[in-house]
Amino acid sequence: ADISQIMDRSDADVRGVKKDKAPAAAHTVAGTAAPAVAKSSSSKAITKTSGAPAKSGSSAKLVSGEAKSLQEVFSKFTAGAAEMDGRVWAKFAKDCGVVNKKCTNTDIDLIFAKVKTNPSARKISYLQFMDGLKQCAAKRGEELAKLEASILEAGGPSFSGTVAEANKFHDD
Repeated sequence: ADISQIMDRSDADVRGVKKDKAPAAAHTVAGTAAPAVAKSSSSKAITKTSGAPAKSGSSAKLVSGEAKSLQEVFSKFTAGAAEMDGRVWAKFAKDCGVVNKKCTNTDIDLIFAKVKTNPSARKISYLQFMDGLKQCAAKRGEELAKLEASILEAGGPSFSGTVAEANKFHDD
């Protein structure tokens, strides 16, 4: 083997593979190629929060559709569980627009503490959830029906995060 052929990297890409040659099969174990993994797309719509094209660190938001009942909203936030804890109650209030200038995050926490039947309890049931909504509506100075309509319009939890830009060095 001629050493000049080994050391010549002028026509190589970043991994040291010559451009005119095809790279060897990636992820091989004892001569057998690993099966390809298919990526499935999400059934929910991902919407960008800004109208600009996707850049490094751009925001994306997964939004639920409208709900038919408050029981459905409760179920979406609790992932089907019978009870809701304080963290999920606070997320519900923020995502569904219950929090405003008149009804703050602190008020949401205090209402959660009031609707619990047992002071040592950490979760509330659906009936206590409904009682909490009545107190939120009173705190906001509006009728429960108006608050319920805005909650049903929001539909459920919203998940937000960032979308990474394309990276040629990523090995997937």
